[in-house]
Amino acid sequence: MRYLSFAVCLLFAGVVLAQDAMELVKQLKSTDVEERRRAAKKLSDLKEEAKPATSDILNALKQKDQDMYVKRFLAQALGAVKADPKTAVPVLASLLGDSKVELVSAAIESLGQMGAQGVDPLVRVLNGRNSGTTKGKEKEKKGGTVNKNDPEAELRAKAANALGDIGPAAKPAVPALVKALNDKSARIEAANALGSIGSGAKEAVAKLKEEAEDKQNKRDKNFTKAVNDAIRKIDGMGAATAKKKKKDKN
Repeated sequence: MRYLSFAVCLLFAGVVLAQDAMELVKQLKSTDVEERRRAAKKLSDLKEEAKPATSDILNALKQKDQDMYVKRFLAQALGAVKADPKTAVPVLASLLGDSKVELVSAAIESLGQMGAQGVDPLVRVLNGRNSGTTKGKEKEKKGGTVNKNDPEAELRAKAANALGDIGPAAKPAVPALVKALNDKSARIEAANALGSIGSGAKEAVAKLKEEAEDKQNKRDKNFTKAVNDAIRKIDGMGAATAKKKKKDKN
């Protein structure tokens, strides 16, 4: 009987939260920008309980005159509610070219929750939003340098981190992550992401070992640790997979 009561309580709580989400959707249409901001933030906080509101979140994000902070919270909400990548990824990807770093950052984090479909947009950020432009080419010639005041550097690091969140499904990003090992602003995150991808990142091992043996890199203990951890994870997962296949055959 207690278990039945507990189940009923959980069901009731779920219904209440769903009702809360739909009430917040109404507030998204308010003419009061502060009310819209609060509603968008609360939808993100509700996480998967706000999933029924996904289509409303997407529609609100598409509004051209929408407040930036509202859009930022709604972008975060798409990842929090675990929205369907088929509908969420195109909208999140459209935000990556925005001039507001906070908004782009929110979109990147949510793309990290979109599985394989989030990989391509994240790779474009990792390669540099200015890639192909005169400014971007000049930066490539100089090589990666740490610049805490460079928002683009922060976004590249976030993109690498988000690819790590995707894990093995981010295998198509391996070439871009290997290249990012030369970017001092994102190389630790890139190494961590390669480790998260595991055996699917075997092509990165040679470059990782090269970085591990580079005397200049030994000064950066965090990077060295990330590289060595990545090598162990990639080789370890590969060995475990091979062992499992051998066992299955027997």
